[in-house]
Amino acid sequence: ISVVAIERALVLKLCDGSSYLGKVLILGADGYTPQVIREARIHHGASVHLVGILANAEDVGQRVAGVEVVGTLEELNDTVRRLEINTILVSLSHHHRRFPLDELVELKLAGIEVLDAGAFYEGVSHKVLIEKLDPTSVLRPEAYRMSRLRWFFKDVNEKFLALVGLMLAAIPLAAIMLLF
Repeated sequence: ISVVAIERALVLKLCDGSSYLGKVLILGADGYTPQVIREARIHHGASVHLVGILANAEDVGQRVAGVEVVGTLEELNDTVRRLEINTILVSLSHHHRRFPLDELVELKLAGIEVLDAGAFYEGVSHKVLIEKLDPTSVLRPEAYRMSRLRWFFKDVNEKFLALVGLMLAAIPLAAIMLLF
């Protein structure tokens, strides 16, 4: 835990207290967007700068988990330029009728970080976002199969790490035994 605290302090110090994600814009206001916002605040604290959300026209002006819907999906390019956005979290289904794929590709090529909100959530919280989970992927057994070679390396790695852990735990115990 202390290593994580030191890493976070160094990153924030290097970034002058600002978020290394920069100014963050979220696409989509329904579904798992509130959970993504909560986890971003928990794991990035006050350093995350959630500028706003782009969603459907009827949602403009509303707030989702304390973040205002500042415009519509059609205003993506203008909003990114006007608010000087560094990171976009896509919290829309890829099958959304107005999914701005062309604009997102252009923005990514222009240097804007474009992240899937579900992957971001899972990365910062180390939890699986059930709402984003594809039910058919759970049913496919090939996702759970490992080759014999991979199984062997996994087994050797686990045993090696267990041995290292035991040796590290034995050092302080041996020192205590020698003192008494």
